Amino acid sequence: MLRSAPGVGGASREAPGQEPAGAPGPGASAAVPLYRSPSAKGGDIVIDSSSPAYDGLKVATALRKTSREIFERESRTEPWATRHEKFFAEVIAKDLSALAPSVKLESVECRTQSCLVNVVASEADGNTALMALQLGRYSARAGVDAASDVDLGDGTTRMPFHIVFSAEQRDRDLEAYRQRLEATRRTTLQQAKDEPEYAAELRKYGIKIPGL
Repeated sequence: MLRSAPGVGGASREAPGQEPAGAPGPGASAAVPLYRSPSAKGGDIVIDSSSPAYDGLKVATALRKTSREIFERESRTEPWATRHEKFFAEVIAKDLSALAPSVKLESVECRTQSCLVNVVASEADGNTALMALQLGRYSARAGVDAASDVDLGDGTTRMPFHIVFSAEQRDRDLEAYRQRLEATRRTTLQQAKDEPEYAAELRKYGIKIPGL
């Protein structure tokens, strides 16, 4: 399935990273594995997702990991996982219904500071799905790993979309987060209404623009 939607912030296609040489660094605790940054300013980064000091976004950056790789490394932490599964099931289903009605939300699974969102789209609607998820701007680190797409054998494909959050976002108020996402969406749609070229780009990828 083609993946050529332009980056609009907050999501992208991602290539797998590599484990940096020497990680974890010398002196790392067996109970709390650390990655010792080569940079003095980088400091030690906790890579154990069960630790209170864990920060998924920092691990992704330091170890050059994709959003999918961060998700796969994490254990499940409650009640964070269940709360965010319910939250994103509602928010993303609503976004897809408004922006890309042909794309369907299949499932949401969350762990410690990351979530896997599976959407189902036809071959023709693959880029529509990617663009709609990009427009969501759910986090500073999110992406579709095209290599993990699953052909469902009925003309549709399951597309996994991974979202990674920082430690600061872990205990945020979800209602405030919802309001921020809605405000961002309104700004994006207003931009489309004010800028015909931007609106034309969104339409090219099958995005429905309410009010236009």
